[in-house]
Amino acid sequence: MSTIVFDPATPSTMYAGASNGVFKSTDSGATWIAQNNFSVAGTPNVRALAIDPTSPLTIYAGTSNNGLFKSTNGGGVWTAMNSGMGGPNPTNVNVIAIDPSNTATLYTGHGFSGGINKSTNGAASWTPLTNEVPQNNSVNAMVATSSAVYAAISNAGIIKSTNGGTNWTSANSGLWSTFVRTLVVRPNDSSTLYAGTGSGFFTDAFVTKLNAAGSGLLFSTLLGGSNEETGNGIAVDGNGNIYVAGQTTSLNFPVANAVQSAPASINCFDGFVTKINPSAPSYAFSTYLRGGGCDTANSVAVDSSANVYVTGTTGSNDFLIANAFQPTISGGGCCSSDAFVTKLTTDGAMIYSTYLGGSSAETGFAITADSSGHAYVTGVTTSTNFPTMNAIQPIMGGGPFGFNPDAFVTKLTDGGSALVYSTYLGGSNSDTVRGIAIDSANNVYVAGFSDSGDFPLVAGALRSKSPMYKSTDGAANWNNDNYGFGGSFATNVGSLSVTALAIDPTQPSTVYAGSTNGVFKSTNGGRTWSAMNNGLTNRNVVALVINPSAPSTLYVAISNFFGGGTGVYKSTDGGSTWNPRNNGIIHTELLSLAIDPVTPNTLYLGVNFCCVTGSHIYKTTDGGDSWAPIANAPPLSPAAIVLDPLNHSTIYVADQASTTAVYKSPDAGTTWQTLVLTGSTTSVRSVAASPVTAGLL
Repeated sequence: MSTIVFDPATPSTMYAGASNGVFKSTDSGATWIAQNNFSVAGTPNVRALAIDPTSPLTIYAGTSNNGLFKSTNGGGVWTAMNSGMGGPNPTNVNVIAIDPSNTATLYTGHGFSGGINKSTNGAASWTPLTNEVPQNNSVNAMVATSSAVYAAISNAGIIKSTNGGTNWTSANSGLWSTFVRTLVVRPNDSSTLYAGTGSGFFTDAFVTKLNAAGSGLLFSTLLGGSNEETGNGIAVDGNGNIYVAGQTTSLNFPVANAVQSAPASINCFDGFVTKINPSAPSYAFSTYLRGGGCDTANSVAVDSSANVYVTGTTGSNDFLIANAFQPTISGGGCCSSDAFVTKLTTDGAMIYSTYLGGSSAETGFAITADSSGHAYVTGVTTSTNFPTMNAIQPIMGGGPFGFNPDAFVTKLTDGGSALVYSTYLGGSNSDTVRGIAIDSANNVYVAGFSDSGDFPLVAGALRSKSPMYKSTDGAANWNNDNYGFGGSFATNVGSLSVTALAIDPTQPSTVYAGSTNGVFKSTNGGRTWSAMNNGLTNRNVVALVINPSAPSTLYVAISNFFGGGTGVYKSTDGGSTWNPRNNGIIHTELLSLAIDPVTPNTLYLGVNFCCVTGSHIYKTTDGGDSWAPIANAPPLSPAAIVLDPLNHSTIYVADQASTTAVYKSPDAGTTWQTLVLTGSTTSVRSVAASPVTAGLL
């Protein structure tokens, strides 16, 4: 529904215009009757209705494609009235206004490409009004009074005519938004109008101060121009002045005592920092922080002297620079940026402003300062050459190509011309920091989020991201207070998962873990771990077994559907080195591995059924030097292979391609039996044989 009008003489009579025509109600909307005798093909989409106030049976209907219609019998019959209708879109009538002092005079405003038409003979004929009327913009609303006509034009605000549309002038003083959607005049007071605008299209920053109890507002204001703003950071000095940093796309963002008073000429964000005196209220200073590209201020801080510190990100090669540690951008370009650090006096005068970054992308997310005027900045970087000094982590942890970002923490001298220290902070996956604080001893605290299993931690941490858990009380409680998983940049980028475990039966404190990032070894019961991947070019370990008679001998199965480094690998030195043992194996998608505990040179390998026909279980009897498929082995996708610990010739296989089958071979793979799982509805993924009770699975 686009419009509703009321009969001024009988208000219970209403007319509604909609995409499927005109509807009439004579009982205040309880029931409706279609009034669609338009004598045109189809039913017009009615966008506007107007009732003659002196003759309520006379109604005008504006449509989106068929122009204007008139009814003189309360909507019973409609007649097209478009003679002389002109302008860029004459058949799209968006609004209708009737002159209250002469109801034979009408005005139509048109949609899409716009235009205004006027009739002085009850719509019998029309004349386009073009003088001083903005073209190619939709007319959204019109009202006529006895002394003036008003029209709301998209992106042009309100125009006004006092001579029947011959001339028009702008009427936008104090109108913040020029996108006016609706316009009405107050009855019996034609000088009072109300305009409804589309002010929600753009956001303003806001600044709000609550009282100490949180029970009321002491100060609250919006901050911005006619376009879009975001407030990203806030600080307060000892006198209660408020400092706000953020980003703006407004060409008229409020400035005062500015080091940069004009915006960039491109359609992108500029940074800003504003100091507000809430007691006045007034702007002590307000300035853009920008270059010719895209710039955002994310955080602001003040020191004990009320000097102002700002950090953010810039893609501009001409960003505001003064007394800089890094005077030129290192990461400029379409997809790169640098962090920036800017220091101003409490009055907004420049002290220094510097880039901070490497050849890829940086963002400064948070900043603080000490009483000596040193700035402490933290953020995120994808540059492998981010500037470091006296670093606890001088090399990026997120890989040699910067695929995964690291956090950074940097301290600058009080003049901004040198680094005191600067360090990466992160592991092999993504690490980001969002906040920073210092204590009275200038110890630095940062907080953020990490997806790295090897994020630098201190032993005894409340929580780690290790995928390895250990229980020492029969699974009543678990903890992952262990360290070393993850390591350097892996072949398989992503979350680390432990896929297989093996314990040295002669030295139980020695534990091996297979993972999606290779093999790890612990010699202290899982407290610390070391990567053991020498010889493994692909590290997607799906299975790991240990020779119980010679525990320094281990085997791993490496899987990759597309090949490349896959197969079985063997170590005879406790995981220090690995060598492929794949003679006879033609599959690349490996699933499972089992070792005979009595004759440990015998192993079984399960592979997936795609895309090689034949048996999907291999067997070796010479410690992996040669493999051969077991003829007629029925499992299609052997997810798990288990040897009966009480009878090593008995093999059980869980087939994940089946919902009901576990297969059994009583003779080391020569013959097979099917064990049906009654009632199972999901894939069989695992099987275990009791070491105590024969035949118990």
